[in-house]
Amino acid sequence: MHNIFLFARREYLETVRKKSFIVMTILLPAMMFGFTVLPSMIASKKSTESQKIVIATSDRQFGDDVRDKFMKPPEKKVPARRGAADASTRSFEVQVDTNVSPAEETVLTAKVSSHEIDGYLWAPASALSERKISYRSRASSDFETLGALSGAIREALLSQSFRKHGVPAEEVADILKPVNIDSKKVENGRVTDSSGIALFFTALLLMILLYVTILMYSMSVMRSVLEEKNSRIFEVLLSTATSKELMAGKILGAAAVGITQIAIWTLVTAPLAAQSISMFGESIRLGLSIKNMIFFGVFFVLGFLLYSALGAALGSAVNSEQEAQQFQFVIMMPLIVSAIFLTPVIQQPHSTLATVLSLIPFCTPLIMFTRILVETPPAWQIGLSLALLVGTIYAMLSICSRIYRIGILMYGKRPTLPEIVKWMKYA
Repeated sequence: MHNIFLFARREYLETVRKKSFIVMTILLPAMMFGFTVLPSMIASKKSTESQKIVIATSDRQFGDDVRDKFMKPPEKKVPARRGAADASTRSFEVQVDTNVSPAEETVLTAKVSSHEIDGYLWAPASALSERKISYRSRASSDFETLGALSGAIREALLSQSFRKHGVPAEEVADILKPVNIDSKKVENGRVTDSSGIALFFTALLLMILLYVTILMYSMSVMRSVLEEKNSRIFEVLLSTATSKELMAGKILGAAAVGITQIAIWTLVTAPLAAQSISMFGESIRLGLSIKNMIFFGVFFVLGFLLYSALGAALGSAVNSEQEAQQFQFVIMMPLIVSAIFLTPVIQQPHSTLATVLSLIPFCTPLIMFTRILVETPPAWQIGLSLALLVGTIYAMLSICSRIYRIGILMYGKRPTLPEIVKWMKYA
C-alpha cells in the first residue's frame, strides 16, 4: 500500500505541475462559458443594425396586419425580439407595397441585390389563396426573421378570417394572444422552482463535463503508461514494486488530479450557479444542487476507474501513439453512444431505452447520472446500476492488470488479439 501511495503522489505532482494542467483548468470553463452564456449575452446587447423589409401584396389590409404583428414586441417580460428599437437586438423598417406586377418583382429583386433592402415578402392574391408565400433575401438562413414573419403571416390570415365572420377586433386580439406555459418539476410530492429549460441545460452542461473529464483523464493514463514504457522507466520501477502497485498508483494519482481540477471548477463556478442566465427569452437558473454534485463526484470516480483501467491496458499493449489512436475508438465508443442518446434520455428518462442504457456498466456513468438529474429513477435501479458498475470495474481492473503486467515489458512487436488473450492467461 505504501508503494501505491508513493506512485500516486508522483503521478499527481508530475501532472499538476505541467503547464497543460493549468491551461486546461482555465480553458475548459472558459469554453463552456463561451458555448453557453456568452452567445446569450451577445444576443441581448443592443444593436444599431436596421433591416429593411418590403411586404408586397395586393391586399393592403393583409400587408398592414403582417407589418403590425411582425413589429409588435412579445408580450413576455423579456427584451423585445423585434420592432421596438430601444430593447431589441435588431430593428426593422417594414414597408407595404401593393404593386405585385412582374415589373415590380424585378425591381424589388434588384433592390435586394444592390443592398437597398434586405428582403421582401412576395404575397400576390394567387399566393395567398394557395398559401404559398415566398420571402426573398440575400440571407436565406436568417431563421429568426423567417420564423417571425411566418408567425405574423399566420396571425394576419387568422385575423382576416375572423373579421369576415364578424368577430370584433378586441376579441380577435384576445384570441391570438400567446399563452405562456411555465414548466416546473414535481419532486418528492411538491412543485419545485426548477424550470424545464433550466433542467435541460443543467443536465446537458454536467453531462458534457462528465464526458470530457472521464475521457480526458482515462486517455491521460494511457499516454502516461505509453510514455514511461517507451522511456524504459518501468524496468527500474518494477525492481521496487509490482505491476499491480504501479497500475493502482497511476490510476489513483490521475483520479486525484481529476478531482482537484473539478474542485477548482466548482469553487470558481459556484457563485455563477446562483445567477440567472438569460437564454431563449427566459431567465434560467442552473440546478447545481448538492445532491447533483455528489452524484457527479460518484459517477466521475467510478467512470474514471473503469475507463482508466482500459486506458492503462491499451497503453501497455501498444508501442506508439499512432497504434494507440487506432484502438482509442473502441474505448470511446460507449461514451459516444451515451452522448448520442443524451436528448431522448433527457426527454424521457423513464423510458425503456433510458433504463436499459443506464444499466449497461459502460454507459452507466453518463446515462444514469443524466436520469438522476432530470427525473430521479427508483432507488433499486440506482443501486443495481452502481452494483453492476462496481462489479464491472473489479473485473476490468483484474483483466487489465494482467495485460498491463506483461504488456509494459513488451517492446517492438505489435500484439495481436490472440496474443493479448495469452497474456491474460499467463499473468
